[in-house]
Amino acid sequence: VIAQVCGGRLAAAYSKFRHRTGFVGCHTRELGVYQQTDPRFVRNVPRIYDTIRNDERETYVVVMEKLDDMLLMNTADDPKDWRTEHIEAAVRGIAEVHSIWYKREDELQKQPWLGPVQSTASMVQMSELWDALLVHGANEFPEFVTEAELEMLRALVRGLPQWWASLEAMPRTLIHNDFNPRNLGLRREGLRLCAYDWELATLHVPQRDLAELLCFVLDEQVDPKVVDHYVELHRRTLSECSGHEIDSKQWRDGYWLALCDFAINRLCQYLMAHTVRRYGFIRRVLNTTRTLLLMERDRGQSPAG
Repeated sequence: VIAQVCGGRLAAAYSKFRHRTGFVGCHTRELGVYQQTDPRFVRNVPRIYDTIRNDERETYVVVMEKLDDMLLMNTADDPKDWRTEHIEAAVRGIAEVHSIWYKREDELQKQPWLGPVQSTASMVQMSELWDALLVHGANEFPEFVTEAELEMLRALVRGLPQWWASLEAMPRTLIHNDFNPRNLGLRREGLRLCAYDWELATLHVPQRDLAELLCFVLDEQVDPKVVDHYVELHRRTLSECSGHEIDSKQWRDGYWLALCDFAINRLCQYLMAHTVRRYGFIRRVLNTTRTLLLMERDRGQSPAG
């Protein structure tokens, strides 16, 4: 509906690919995700009392605890209270969840609730949508997206066949895929992660959740050493929880590519939605994403090559 309101090239492209944007089957996917019983998952999500599915009556219900005493819930518009210990708790918690299906891609893809998974081929086929989203955002909000930034992002779209293939070849797992303060809080006892709203969960590199979280909770003036710390914390925790050794260079490469994926895909869909529904976080997240992208570029990374 939002894409149709935007009209023109974006409306046509979104209509063409609407069944492949990750939003199809959300109602059954979340039920399946919440039926997991692995302690690493249960520790980091709300208490689930029951799930109800009745396809005939189109009834899909998750019965969970009332989340009324969490720290930092719904702070996407103003993350000033996210301190180091809070970000570390979120990173450790989601790394625990990532460890469950890490390097078990074939088994995960057999789960009936997972739904379609993006591939290099599908991402390339959808290039016209990613480009239309970028151009729409720049046209509607030139105060947010400069011409230089637009060209940088469009170059990522043109380079999809190369860099997304590298991303797809890296070890993947079940990710939240909407991992930001709109969908998570911290339990006061022990600063333990509580991530909810898993309807967009998918198979992807674990760094994709990390990249989105950092774009939301860090400031655009962030010190590169701070980013290094969180990237390494995620890698180390995932390695410990999964029992797999993870090469630090490949891991950093994966973080960079995941950041690019977030920028051309989800972030631009937020910008599209901002056309009709104000998102207080959008400008700040755009600025931080730009900072993080340029930071990786300055490290000598080249996703399009």
